[in-house]
Amino acid sequence: MKPIVSIIIPVYNGSNYLKEAIESALAQTYKNIEILVIDDGSTDGSKTAKIAQSYLPKIRYFRKTNGGVASALNLGIQKMQGEYFSWLSHDDVYLPNKISEQLKQIKKYPPKTVLYSNFELINEKGKHLKNFKFKPPPAHFIYYLIDERFIHGCTVFVSKKALQKAGPFNEKLRNVQDYEMWFRLMKSDYVFRHVPRILVKARIHSSQGVNLQRKRQLAEEDQLYCWLLKNFPLENIFDHVENDHDFKYLNLALKFKKNSLFKAASLSRWLALRYLNKYNLRRKFKLLIKTFKKDL
Repeated sequence: MKPIVSIIIPVYNGSNYLKEAIESALAQTYKNIEILVIDDGSTDGSKTAKIAQSYLPKIRYFRKTNGGVASALNLGIQKMQGEYFSWLSHDDVYLPNKISEQLKQIKKYPPKTVLYSNFELINEKGKHLKNFKFKPPPAHFIYYLIDERFIHGCTVFVSKKALQKAGPFNEKLRNVQDYEMWFRLMKSDYVFRHVPRILVKARIHSSQGVNLQRKRQLAEEDQLYCWLLKNFPLENIFDHVENDHDFKYLNLALKFKKNSLFKAASLSRWLALRYLNKYNLRRKFKLLIKTFKKDL
């Protein structure tokens, strides 16, 4: 029997784009799906609710008290009946083969697999801005992920069992709940694999939460990367390191500092000093000085 795939659409005051998101979910070439719209306490005079309810019974609609994207996703996971989870933001769009392609791909790999894909960036009017196409991930996947932040949550395809094992999305986080989940899945030995196709149109617009909560975004990123540095041994972050782990921690410290993540930068610098060795000391000393400078 073909597995059910659950497409979960969290939404808050999303009447401007919700219809397009739902339509793209209904247009999937793989038909054994369920679509759950989770209304996170919208306050737009029932505009969002009316759009969602107009698609009943083709979708399932749930309304909850406002708690953020993580809480909406968690309710969707509790209510979902499918074997696989696929997240669709209310302002993004799936290409018709998103589910069919990823379902086909995930069957090729061991059970502890999470898929992500390339995506297209569009503007408020749906016009093309840029394609994001990624190379197959290198061995040092976590380091690459920290550096590039290339996994878009709506391209991810994962089993419900994986999410149950990792635990719910962290509802205290409003901006990095997705990456915190990806790192916890890795902590549970799940492997992220790349599908080299554009399967999602990701929209960028001025009213997105990440644009309105920059200060909170930085604080959450700082907290997340400190957690990662404390919980993943260096061989997991950098993979096959020999004599250059101190150098790599210094490079991370510079990257964090450049992005105003000062707590993570400080911790990376401390780890670099902890593992400092005699190789290329002059070069490392120069990097170390840079991590203390106010301006890079």
